Amino acid sequence: MITDFPQFGLIHIFSLLIPILIGLIFIYTSKKYKDKIKLINIIFVITLIFIRGIRYIFNIYYGYFEWFDLFSFNISHINLILIIICLIKPNKNLWIFTFLIGIPASLLVAFLPGQIFEPPGLIRAAFFIASHMMMPMGTIYLLINNNFNITRKNRNYCFLLLLGILLSLYLLNLLVKQNFLFLMEPKEGTALVPVYDLIGHIPYIILIYISGVILITLMYYLYQVIAKYLLKKGDN
Repeated sequence: MITDFPQFGLIHIFSLLIPILIGLIFIYTSKKYKDKIKLINIIFVITLIFIRGIRYIFNIYYGYFEWFDLFSFNISHINLILIIICLIKPNKNLWIFTFLIGIPASLLVAFLPGQIFEPPGLIRAAFFIASHMMMPMGTIYLLINNNFNITRKNRNYCFLLLLGILLSLYLLNLLVKQNFLFLMEPKEGTALVPVYDLIGHIPYIILIYISGVILITLMYYLYQVIAKYLLKKGDN
């Protein structure tokens, strides 16, 4: 176990860059071999599950695996499941969630992963970061290979969806005394801990929602730039 993971050290940087390289390889391969796109998608699914699943193999080996972990309610799990579904059968509405909400959530975790990691320490941290970087690459891969678009209505719907998710999970946390989505308190060792200590519980939850709205808005306008200048689509 480590309690002082060196953020933006060599391991952190490589864990950020390698998934980007893997994603670019998949994008290149999908454009070069368009007739094999279904097979490439399946291989991408397997890659995502393998990198994400390494943590559970570690948990089994070190004796603290719990089946409940596989079904925990957090944005990363939801995002991964939606990306896998879209790779198997493309779905615009599910993909929109992975772009507007999934990408910023995954990048925040990847760039600010915290400092505490269970055994085997650095190896677990590397796969943890890599798994979160692979998800944005999966979303971008889907955008490039499918005719998806995002409208203002989609963006506004995501505002309501995020609010619904936060309220539902907050009530569920109170009912079953859990900490899904870290709504009751931030994960130990992360940058949110001092923020939580400073502003308190309810303002912390409000801050999460406001931050989510800002990030969704930024991602929406990022999509507009991508659509206009890279995908050559009109404004929505």
